[in-house]
Amino acid sequence: MRITVGFPDRSQTTIPVQASDAVLSVKVALFNKVSHVPRPLRQILVFDGIHLADDRLLSECHIRDGARLKLLLKDGPAAFELRVHSFDSSYGNKETRFKVEASDSISSVKVQIQQNHEGHPPPAAQVLVFEGVILEDYNSLADYGFKGFRGYERNISLSIASSNLHDHELPLATEITRSNISESPVASSWNPIIFELLCGVYSVSSPLRAFQRDSDSFRLIVAVLKESWRNEINWKTPGFHVPMYNTDPLPPPLVDSNGQLVSLNINMMPFVMGHTNTLPDNCKRYAKLIDACIRRVSHEEDKVGYLTVQESWVEPGNTQRRPGLHVETPGILKLGSTFKPIMVHWGWGSTDRNLVPSGSADITGGIFMASSIPDSCAIWPCVIDNVSNAGVDSLGSMEHLRAALERASKDQDDAEVFLQPANRLVWITDRTPHESLPVKRRVFRQYFRLVTSNVNVWYADHSTPNPLGVLPSCQVIKGNKFSGTQMSIVQP
Repeated sequence: MRITVGFPDRSQTTIPVQASDAVLSVKVALFNKVSHVPRPLRQILVFDGIHLADDRLLSECHIRDGARLKLLLKDGPAAFELRVHSFDSSYGNKETRFKVEASDSISSVKVQIQQNHEGHPPPAAQVLVFEGVILEDYNSLADYGFKGFRGYERNISLSIASSNLHDHELPLATEITRSNISESPVASSWNPIIFELLCGVYSVSSPLRAFQRDSDSFRLIVAVLKESWRNEINWKTPGFHVPMYNTDPLPPPLVDSNGQLVSLNINMMPFVMGHTNTLPDNCKRYAKLIDACIRRVSHEEDKVGYLTVQESWVEPGNTQRRPGLHVETPGILKLGSTFKPIMVHWGWGSTDRNLVPSGSADITGGIFMASSIPDSCAIWPCVIDNVSNAGVDSLGSMEHLRAALERASKDQDDAEVFLQPANRLVWITDRTPHESLPVKRRVFRQYFRLVTSNVNVWYADHSTPNPLGVLPSCQVIKGNKFSGTQMSIVQP
């Protein structure tokens, strides 16, 4: 099909496209065809009054044969505060802040970096990276979509590394935040996989090094990669269910002899579902809630399940549980020096196709959760079909898909995020995106989780053994899963 693009000077051009093309590929085509069209990073394509994101497909934007688009250009200086992090073994971990304008060139930014922080490398040795793209000296900040705001209460972060890197001295990645960019948050694209690609771009022996001179093509690769991740989001399956029964509050927390609340932290403790005598005394008060779970999945009775109970004070602005958008299964886990891959199940969970968020439903396995504090857990009504193909990391983190989920929650009536009420049991799969939310005031929060029997990995370093001797019915893994060090199987 063919589309027509109008330019600011009222001229226009027609180009052939496919419905499956990304918006970024259209920008590249315009740049290659029309002499006065700037680089893709300075282009804004508009259709029906809507600015089109680079990673959207034309079909997603409802662009058909004969459609007319408008091209706008990113332009105009704007002042804002720039925050730059350096992450390099030679120069250490440093941070510097200074005022810039959107019209400043990347080369001038490098000069300011050296002037504002002693110890930073000279401009010729600096490599600035933003949202997976190496910033080129001859471009301006505006070319990369940087915009200013009134005042300087917001900032932009870059990462910096030495340009004379060898294979064993690749830059260390960290979170890169983007607060005042006109498009989606940087979390939507920064991912360990993209970092690996960047390592290849930096490496003197990698063919990916060619992308140092062709960042537009690198952006196109990232856009296609992000689209493949989004294709794994299944909105046809809600991914969570709220049983009609069980609105009773969680059991009272423990108190000491002075009546003061006592903290408790039990994680993935194995016990036999349906057998209260396999629960230690400090957990038996949860027996009623556990029975409510088993009634929904009666086939789980007499099998080993895994109980998590966390009762603790949470300070304002903090989360009790691990923060960040994630799923419970990391997909494929690599074990041992010989790379033994395991497809991890963490309760699994499946439903009939007619599952609705509340009411009656046919569910199998999965995870049950409850909390004493409302709106302290957010759950998305979808599942990730293949977490490995979706770029989920070894801890289940999927922050790179947050923008896609939030965009869908605004565009689709059935994609609204669910905030878990207090004292309501919720069932999810181990592929359901969810996150712990920060509390607004100091609270004592009780959190309950029951992971059903379809678990094939039990992390000994992070889990609570049952003092009554009940053992996990799966492989036991030794090692710290958060440190990135090698883990091994100690019990097949």
